[in-house]
Amino acid sequence: MSVIQVIKVLEHMASKLLLLTFATVARSDVLLESFDAPTHKWQQQNDPVMGGESTGTFTQQNGLGIFDGNVVDVPSLKAPGFIKVSSQSFLGLGKFKDVSMCSSLTITAKSSSDYAGYRISFGNAHPSGGKFFAFGYKAHFSPKIGEFGTVSIPFNMFSDLWDDGTGDLIKTCAEDAQYCPTKAALENLKTVSIWAEGVAGKVHLEIKSIGATGCDNKEGASLQTQQGTNVVLEAFVAPTHTWRQQNDPVMGGKSTGTFTEQNGLGIFDGEVVDVPFLRAPGFINVASAVGSFKDVSACSALTITAKASTDYAGYRVSFGDAHASGGGGMHTAIRHTLIPLLESLGLPASRSTCSLTSGMVQLATLSRLARKTRSTAQPRPCLRT
Repeated sequence: MSVIQVIKVLEHMASKLLLLTFATVARSDVLLESFDAPTHKWQQQNDPVMGGESTGTFTQQNGLGIFDGNVVDVPSLKAPGFIKVSSQSFLGLGKFKDVSMCSSLTITAKSSSDYAGYRISFGNAHPSGGKFFAFGYKAHFSPKIGEFGTVSIPFNMFSDLWDDGTGDLIKTCAEDAQYCPTKAALENLKTVSIWAEGVAGKVHLEIKSIGATGCDNKEGASLQTQQGTNVVLEAFVAPTHTWRQQNDPVMGGKSTGTFTEQNGLGIFDGEVVDVPFLRAPGFINVASAVGSFKDVSACSALTITAKASTDYAGYRVSFGDAHASGGGGMHTAIRHTLIPLLESLGLPASRSTCSLTSGMVQLATLSRLARKTRSTAQPRPCLRT
């Protein structure tokens, strides 16, 4: 083979390698919409809630989607409203590409100012305990000012638990896996919306494209793996069960307590004292009303995230209504002492998660009890189960 022939072979191999490199890069990104050649219909909406007076427009020109407007206070609320533009679909038309194997959503755009209320959302998910008007997974983003740039928003920064009054996230997927975008939601985004919300000001955003990135590294699938490792039974930031407090009713028991829900916490407060007739400590407890909890039969432990104000040693947690042959007359539930919790809550400011062995298929009721160990300590744990 001559030198010229070798050079030609090498050139051919190099061109193939170059094409392969470009193909690999292309596979790592998914284009969802380009306003240079749009494939979806977009519709603008002004704030309709309680006389909102925010106004906006959305036009497509010169290869750009131009989102323009003014966000002002809703007079009756004395707080900023919103404007948004959303993709429309009908009978399966306008479906977005599957991004379930991607790690982030991207938007290539520029803003004319430092307006701080831009958000992007997709889908129509609505979690248990979610705000009335809050549908879909949402995240905040900050576009470049005065020049085009691509902003990447990781999917674990989205959440379907957000405040419909401000647009702010209550909890992100990174903070609580139950609010992560599901695989099904990423396979079919259904609709995508760009918002100007919760911040008063002039809005001018020029959008080149919307897409997803990290689509060849399988990071997107990790969201689902994380979701599968934990089951949330109750979160007091958005409780789904009714909880009732009970003082010791046995033989004139005089222990007293309260249970309140405030600022995203369940607050169990009270004092356990001796039952005069028995000359032994009584109890107080708070229990969920009988209802259905999620199946935890495939789980290895029960967890509770809480803090206590003292080293009170009588905390217990129970579930179900099992009653062993020969069991005590009043002890109609399986009970476990929260020794790991007590060990980790020695300091008033400490927070931890306590694990307990668990094996029930379906929880019928979940209780927290305080029993006195002949001390005058006053329990006041803040529970976030």
